[in-house]
Amino acid sequence: MPIEAKIVDGAKNVKTVTLPDDPSDREMIDAIGGGPGVDIHHLSQSGDYEVLRLTGGVDKLVIGKAPQISAPVKKRITCTISDAHAVNLAASFS
Repeated sequence: MPIEAKIVDGAKNVKTVTLPDDPSDREMIDAIGGGPGVDIHHLSQSGDYEVLRLTGGVDKLVIGKAPQISAPVKKRITCTISDAHAVNLAASFS
């Protein structure tokens, strides 16, 4: 079942994207607009969400936190926070 995540750009605009419920790094990189040879980095986690950014990038992905490796079901939750909350969360982590 797909989930939603939010991309917050440098101008604080928010775009909602749809991803698989257990997205690969490549799928998250593609969602933010990264190309070959680009890595994604975990900036921080707050509650049920984490903030990720591409190497050298400005745009940030706010997505449900990754499940624990030992979790019986490997899937993330959908991002239900408001756009304003996503902007504040993304701005909190550089």
